[in-house]
Amino acid sequence: MWQASPDGALPARLAQPISGPPDICLHDDLAPQPFPQHLLRGAQQGPVGALAPWLQVLAAGAVWGRPNWDGIVLCVQASRAYWLHISAGEMISVLVTVTPQLLMAFGADASPDQGAMAQTQSRPEKLLSLLDGASACVAAGALLGAELAAARPWWLGQQIIVVGKGGAGDAYARALQAQGSPVTALAQDMVWAQGVQAVLMQALAPGRA
Repeated sequence: MWQASPDGALPARLAQPISGPPDICLHDDLAPQPFPQHLLRGAQQGPVGALAPWLQVLAAGAVWGRPNWDGIVLCVQASRAYWLHISAGEMISVLVTVTPQLLMAFGADASPDQGAMAQTQSRPEKLLSLLDGASACVAAGALLGAELAAARPWWLGQQIIVVGKGGAGDAYARALQAQGSPVTALAQDMVWAQGVQAVLMQALAPGRA
């Protein structure tokens, strides 16, 4: 559950829900408000609608203050990376990978080796052989190169916001910058706070459910 002060300021205590649609508690004198289903219109359609509400909150927070922004919000978590294509306020496509979990297993939260990244980006079949006895930098390059090959439609020619600084988030940002992609890296705590504020504003807007 999210809590916010009665004056509409940013919530004083934030916690990501584990599962299920959460409620929004504005203050003790009001009943909890249901999670607004209109958070992102596109997120309610097709397979994208299966995304957890907390991920939709991060997407809304990443584009906060960027009206009509078009590009990719890349949410890097401990075990998965979520490539979210946002266009005109709608989430129109999603790619989910487990690369962050593999990076953690290889201790590969360092700068990705550019040579290894280029090899697996052009020839993903070399990934497993490159990982044999690889250093952290080579493992990061090999894994991220393979992911860039698979995710090419999600980053080529796109503006990218990476949510998650440090560790795997930095590795993703460096890998994308090496491709010449315009990358903005944001701390997840800040993005989460902005996303909750976006949810509250929509929940309280006149005529909104």
